[in-house]
Amino acid sequence: MSIKTPVTTEEWVSYILDEIPTEDLIHQSRVAGSNAFLRTLKEEGFEAPALSSIHRAFALRFVREGMRVPSRMDNCHIDYNAMVENPDIELKEMIAEFNGEG
Repeated sequence: MSIKTPVTTEEWVSYILDEIPTEDLIHQSRVAGSNAFLRTLKEEGFEAPALSSIHRAFALRFVREGMRVPSRMDNCHIDYNAMVENPDIELKEMIAEFNGEG
């Protein structure tokens, strides 16, 4: 079985929320916050709002899994803990919906 690489922002969000095995989540989030990954997505035409959506999905996934949300990881420029502790309006809505409040 081959895994199709996500192409759109929606596919990335779905992949992060529904397909990454829980045991791989920290590793995958670290990779997603690396310069190489960010550069690759920018070269593929993704802009800042799309990149933010992808990182929000990782933050939500940590919340959904009840995992410790990492803050500073080697070679990762995204502080997922800060995203959860001080969520923007979109992440607040995603968390509220997950908690059955939205």
